Amino acid sequence: MASNTKTIRVYSNSSSVSHQPFGTTFYWLWEQNPYEDECYLDLDRKEFEDEMRRSIGLRRMFEKGILSIKESAILEKFKLDNLDEYVMNNKQLEKFVENSTVSEFEDFLQFAPQAMIDNIEVICTTKELTDRNKIKLFRKYTGKDLEEFYNDKAETGEETLVTETKRGRQPRKPVIK
Repeated sequence: MASNTKTIRVYSNSSSVSHQPFGTTFYWLWEQNPYEDECYLDLDRKEFEDEMRRSIGLRRMFEKGILSIKESAILEKFKLDNLDEYVMNNKQLEKFVENSTVSEFEDFLQFAPQAMIDNIEVICTTKELTDRNKIKLFRKYTGKDLEEFYNDKAETGEETLVTETKRGRQPRKPVIK
């Protein structure tokens, strides 16, 4: 059914991704639209399949979870079908972080592609993660301390309220502390 279409929808799991197909001067550009939940690009099926055969870089973007495809025929054809389990868009990832059990979260941190780990970091820095066990697991598998980030964020938030000047300007931050 879907394999007869002339285009294929390729999703980006990163805010901005580009790829220059072999022998061309133009780029395929995936750029997140803030008004849409998913970032995707509709590509000509034949051009995409040819590029997948030629470019190891494009394949690596799928392996690392930066790009994804939902069409099972293409996933099977290029042996990418085992990568789909841990690839989620930002809304799905946000729900997963909030609703997953600690063991599911640990499993995800162990086996998910790096792009998904980077996206979890963005989610956890914009919206505070309250589960201390998940915060510890995040530090264990990424080396990044969310508790320290939240404390620094709270401290700088208080400082900006106190340090406003009479003209509404913010004072310069010292270069060397």
